[in-house]
Amino acid sequence: MTSPSADEDETWQSLHRQLSRIAVRRLPAGLRGRADDLVQELFVWAFAEHPGKTPAELAALLTAHLRYRVIDEVNRVKAEPRLLEPGEALPDRSDDELRYDEQLNEAQREWLALHFHTLPHRERSVLELTVQQKLTGPEVASLLGLSRENVYQIKSRTIKRLERLDPPALDAGDRDEP
Repeated sequence: MTSPSADEDETWQSLHRQLSRIAVRRLPAGLRGRADDLVQELFVWAFAEHPGKTPAELAALLTAHLRYRVIDEVNRVKAEPRLLEPGEALPDRSDDELRYDEQLNEAQREWLALHFHTLPHRERSVLELTVQQKLTGPEVASLLGLSRENVYQIKSRTIKRLERLDPPALDAGDRDEP
């Protein structure tokens, strides 16, 4: 394998800086120190899986994979138990999110699992992060590079799409009418 030219080396470094900036923007404040590690792991993977490719050929792929790595890292850290610092409050969740979680019974969860994979990728991502991973709208927006409003629109559209598929009904009296 030949060594990269000075121009190509600068292009790789530029791509690395660009991906690091994206990672820093997407990671919650407490995880931003992991940005360079995530990008480095991504480059190791890319060089192993796609040898001989140029930065231009890999830029879009690396950017997409970085988003998934960031989501995986956030999910990994959220799954780890941790003690609250003195004076630290439990994270708030909106009343709507809490009410929605309470309304899902076992039949609905099974039905949702069956139909989840029929959804478009972005809708699956938003639904997975908000319902299954218990992330807030702003956290999902940050991870996916969307506005908060867009996350709420996607979530609403997804729920409406699933409702049109005739899900099991909520128990009588549990549904909040608009």
